[in-house]
Amino acid sequence: MSTLKVDTIQHTGGTTGLTIDSSGRLLFPAQVRWQARGANNAYVTTANIPLPTVDVNIGSAYNNSTYKMTAPITGAYLCFVALYMRVDANGEAAECMFHINDTQQNSLSRLNLHADNLNSGGKVEGQSSMSQIIDLSSGDTLHVEFNSAGSGSADYYNGAAYSCFGGYLLG
Repeated sequence: MSTLKVDTIQHTGGTTGLTIDSSGRLLFPAQVRWQARGANNAYVTTANIPLPTVDVNIGSAYNNSTYKMTAPITGAYLCFVALYMRVDANGEAAECMFHINDTQQNSLSRLNLHADNLNSGGKVEGQSSMSQIIDLSSGDTLHVEFNSAGSGSADYYNGAAYSCFGGYLLG
C-alpha cells in the first residue's frame, strides 16, 4: 500500500483543487457552487424567478442578470430552491420547477401548492423547498420558473428571506 502525504493538491497552473487539514478534513476551494436570493420584497408572478442578490458564486456559474446557472463542467449537481407561494381561489395552483436549457423538466421534483374548497376571501400560502441531484453537461443552463394555473392568480413572494436558488457540483 502507498501513502501520499501532502497538504495541497494543485493544477500545474497553480490553482488549488484540494486541501487536507491536520484532522484529515477535505476542502475544495474551487468547487463550483452558487446561491442567489430575491430582492424586490413583493408578491410577483414572473415565470423566470428574478434572483439578483448573489451570496456565493464560486466558478462564476450563476448569472444574476439572466437568473441562470451555466454548468462550467459536466457532472452531477445538487440543486435547491425555496419559494414562498400563495393561492387565493378554488381550483388555483402554483408550482415551481427546474428548467434545463429553457426546457421544463417534468421528470424532476417540483414545488406545488393547490387550493380547493376555500371560503370566500380565504387563501393558502407557505414556504416550500426542494432539492434535486441533476446531471448537467458543460454549457447546460439551469434556472427555476414559477407557474400559475387555474381560476385565480397565484403568486410568490420574492424577498431575500423567502426565495433562493443554489447548488454545487458533486462530481
